[in-house]
Amino acid sequence: MKNISKYQTKKGKRGILDTSGIPLEKGLVAGPAIIKPNIDELETLLGASLSKLEDIIAGAIKLRDRGPEAVVVSLGSKGLLWSQKRAFILASPRLSQR
Repeated sequence: MKNISKYQTKKGKRGILDTSGIPLEKGLVAGPAIIKPNIDELETLLGASLSKLEDIIAGAIKLRDRGPEAVVVSLGSKGLLWSQKRAFILASPRLSQR
């Protein structure tokens, strides 16, 4: 992750972080523009259970306060939550039955 952080700083670029476990935790130090944890990963990062939408939004804000411009939380079959400075988007998939 140190190499990524140095490269981003040198080039003035910020990336997207989509990983899990220790690389997710350490990757935050690299200063990604966007981080994409799933709900389980977000809970692990924050050390809290996030069962309600309000909890997930609060968790995304806490994670965003650690540096990323945006946090995209995958909610599995329920869709995703996009959190940015002044906006939240909750997107759910529409599946048609055939």
